[in-house]
Amino acid sequence: MTDVAAAQVQLDSALFQRLLDEAALSARKRSFLTLHASHQDPVQRLVIGLLPESFVPIHRHTQPQQWELFIILSGAVDLLVFDDAGKVLSRQHIAAGSALCAVELPPLTWHSLVCEQPAVFIEIKQGPFDAAVPTDIARFSALENSIQTAACLTWLQHATVGDISPFQRNFAA
Repeated sequence: MTDVAAAQVQLDSALFQRLLDEAALSARKRSFLTLHASHQDPVQRLVIGLLPESFVPIHRHTQPQQWELFIILSGAVDLLVFDDAGKVLSRQHIAAGSALCAVELPPLTWHSLVCEQPAVFIEIKQGPFDAAVPTDIARFSALENSIQTAACLTWLQHATVGDISPFQRNFAA
């Protein structure tokens, strides 16, 4: 993880490779460069390197004003959107240089990303970031580093519209 404050940043292939190299060394198989100066900034901007082995739990951001925009710079991801019961509402393939290279999600949308090939993307979302307001992991998602993580990632890789998540956690988990 790297932070940038008040410096010009170039989004180029050298940066993309650095992020992917850092992701390869990370237990989460992702890395990021923070472009905003502070958690208090009204717009939060991250450049994220993501590898196919990375598990992004099904989640939503709980602040009612917090939209989220993904712009794929290299590689490709699938964005899955869910209803409150864990049913896949949409699966969109977002790839650099393709007809669909960016998607903006409205606030309170359950979603996950599946990386099919190493990818670098910009994530932009409404700030400020409040660490006291946690990201809401869906009860129909495995948690990171849990006994169900690998199985949930495999399910997400193959889930299609209309499928219902087979994962259920109790609220104490």
